[in-house]
Amino acid sequence: MAALSEHDEEFGMNMSYRPSFAVLTGITLILVCADALQAAQIDIPGPPGSVSFGDQVHVLPNGNIVVVDLGGPVANVGAVHLYDPQGTLISTLTGGTADDRVGFRIEVLPSGNFLVRSPDWDNTAAGAIDAGAVTWVNGSTGLSGVVSPANSLVGTGFDERVGSNIAILSNGNYLVATPEWDNGVATPEWDNG
Repeated sequence: MAALSEHDEEFGMNMSYRPSFAVLTGITLILVCADALQAAQIDIPGPPGSVSFGDQVHVLPNGNIVVVDLGGPVANVGAVHLYDPQGTLISTLTGGTADDRVGFRIEVLPSGNFLVRSPDWDNTAAGAIDAGAVTWVNGSTGLSGVVSPANSLVGTGFDERVGSNIAILSNGNYLVATPEWDNGVATPEWDNG
């Protein structure tokens, strides 16, 4: 077992959470939380097909846990899992094609909801490779399924990489900037957090 720090370069992980430390063993993520009042350990086994379960871990303000597996479930499709504080799976969001890498970055919003940034997502309906997507997810109920234009802000042109640039505003709303937008003009998109 190897202990992970908040930004553990050896394992290539960005750990952003309240636990004191996490341990990655095979495909089991162990979160250890300790403060002056209590200590707890949560064992979350990686789902079948996990490749890099625990690439990112975020504990939301309500205690739910977001775990990213960029390499899984197959061919770098990417998966974002939401678990309750006891480690029970609430939802799983995945990409639809190889190398979508859904969950490239997670942004926790002040509201407790979160954004799934997936700039490598392919918009197969538009025939656009690396069009990119940003998916808003409810931090309590999650979102199960495949990233699509129906549940995400998506690019429609080749290499637009929607989700590459996001700014979270002080009021909790957010701005998605897409400098590579296909019409040659950078296009900002504002949304409620």
